[in-house]
Amino acid sequence: MPGFDHPQVTLIPQYVLLRVRGDSSMQSADGSGDIINNSAIALSDMGLGDREEDVGGTIHFGDGFSGADLSYLRIDHETSTGQTLPTAYGAVRQGDVARPRFEMDEYRLRYAAAVFDHETDSGVRIQLGPGVLLAHRNGELSLSEVGRERRQAAKFRDNGIVYLGARSRFGYRGFALQADYAINPDVTWGGDFDGVLHDLEVTGSFTFEDQALRLYAGYRRSDLDTSGTAGPFAYSSDVVLDGYVLGVGFTF
Repeated sequence: MPGFDHPQVTLIPQYVLLRVRGDSSMQSADGSGDIINNSAIALSDMGLGDREEDVGGTIHFGDGFSGADLSYLRIDHETSTGQTLPTAYGAVRQGDVARPRFEMDEYRLRYAAAVFDHETDSGVRIQLGPGVLLAHRNGELSLSEVGRERRQAAKFRDNGIVYLGARSRFGYRGFALQADYAINPDVTWGGDFDGVLHDLEVTGSFTFEDQALRLYAGYRRSDLDTSGTAGPFAYSSDVVLDGYVLGVGFTF
């Protein structure tokens, strides 16, 4: 398989500045106990949406373009101040002052293979190829009423999601620009994710001459649309994760 003829291992710890945006809705019960549908609440109205520091990392096994990437990302966003809710969200009522929290663990395994590899007379190297991405995510969006015990969480997870994708790379001397795009056309093996899901990552890098050291900086965007149940209440969330990624690569 391309990338595995003479593979190298590159370890890339990552520092990320991400934000979660979008909206979420959840049913609630009225005074008589009947289930009612509520309108969606923007995550910015909950108090989320600022870029926060997270950590992750990738291990690349291959030739730099072709090969396998195993990645992990930990997200934990919350605020210390509460927001007045414009509508109810499960057990948390309309008008309550609540603090939000969004947390998630993400695991991704990506394989890409070059089918086009050309270097121009000026030294620019162009590589293109298809890829496949397997992702697993487990997390929750929760609201906790300030000063009281009312709390509601919308938990989400999947049994593995397969994306079809493509990779492109343009290199010149020690500089490189790489783009990875993947799409899942609403096909899963079960879980709480639904709809067409997109994942995009664009990374620029510089490799120091005669050193197994590379600096990375890039942008990441991923759709996290989910729907499910939390006890007797149904919920639906349309969330986008996006932000900046910085990393240092060590090749062995």
